[in-house]
Amino acid sequence: MHALHARNLATLAAMRWRDRLGFAAILLAGFVLFYFVTTRELHAGLAIPFYLALLPAVVPALLSLYRRYGVGDWATALRLRRALNRNEIVLWYQPKVSVETGELFGVEALARWEHPGRGLLPPAHFIEAAERTWLAKRFNLYVMRAALKQGRAWDLDDMPVVLCVNVTPRVLASPDFAEEVGALLIEADYQPKLLELEVTESVSADSDRLIDSSLADPDRLIRPLERLAALGVRLSLDDFGTGDSSLRRIVDLKADGVKIDRSFVLQIQDAASAAVVRATTVLGHSLDLTVCAEGVETEEAWHRVRTLGCDVVQGYLIARPMPARDFAAWVRDWDKGGRHFVEGMRQGTAEQSLLNSSARSLDPLIP
Repeated sequence: MHALHARNLATLAAMRWRDRLGFAAILLAGFVLFYFVTTRELHAGLAIPFYLALLPAVVPALLSLYRRYGVGDWATALRLRRALNRNEIVLWYQPKVSVETGELFGVEALARWEHPGRGLLPPAHFIEAAERTWLAKRFNLYVMRAALKQGRAWDLDDMPVVLCVNVTPRVLASPDFAEEVGALLIEADYQPKLLELEVTESVSADSDRLIDSSLADPDRLIRPLERLAALGVRLSLDDFGTGDSSLRRIVDLKADGVKIDRSFVLQIQDAASAAVVRATTVLGHSLDLTVCAEGVETEEAWHRVRTLGCDVVQGYLIARPMPARDFAAWVRDWDKGGRHFVEGMRQGTAEQSLLNSSARSLDPLIP
């Protein structure tokens, strides 16, 4: 069949075996339906040739739907819905600290799946299904409710902290989202000023998949954003630089902060990545935004993002994501040694500045 060209064959090859079975089942069901319908008007022997003649058009169309809407994501979403019902989705937390003082700035809530058969699964196994399908809003609100409940527990232990919860533009743009957030804040008895919503720029970087376009239509966001602002909830733009970034987008969001995607921070030695970090920092500060660098895993990365003007850092150098039961202990340890750590990093920055002084004329990214 000429329609099954290289791109369609590549899609079939990339499918998981469960998706291939599902795809085959759709074709078989289509044949059965077509057979019974056509045999009323045609001789039974003609139904099969007719169906086979249609396959060159049917198969590419189904594969196009798979690429665009992620049939596999829908299958995962069904399993994920059951996981939500069973409270198998748990939250781990990763702190963010001030690059200048080491003071705890906030903590990001990150979802994990305690799968009964496969153990603890990271977001890569389910987050696209959670964000790209009909389950998106329920998943976002589930995570928010769990995070606010934990935040209230920390608050009662005299450890108030800004909770950062991810939300997709599509969910943010839903008409009643702000009211639901307000209801969750009341339910948890949590201060709105201690909640920050991190708005993802896009759900997927794959151009063959559906890109969330809600951010491209600012009119859909105006009323929800106004209601969230009235509540006192903070907003920040997550993964900045990986999606369809623009100045208009930041202004329309009325964001309080921007988070530079970890891909740029991990490659900050590269001149282009460093330029993105510095440009984003200058842009953020000109709009009175807090700039966070995500993915700080080495002392050198800390030195660089501090030199380039970032306000907040997040990454493995400070702490890996951890369950809530470990976070309080981490805070106590950080309070004891964090300021000394930051002071040592400052001295390291000064020493590195001296070592790199001869390179300034060669590398324009070094101030």
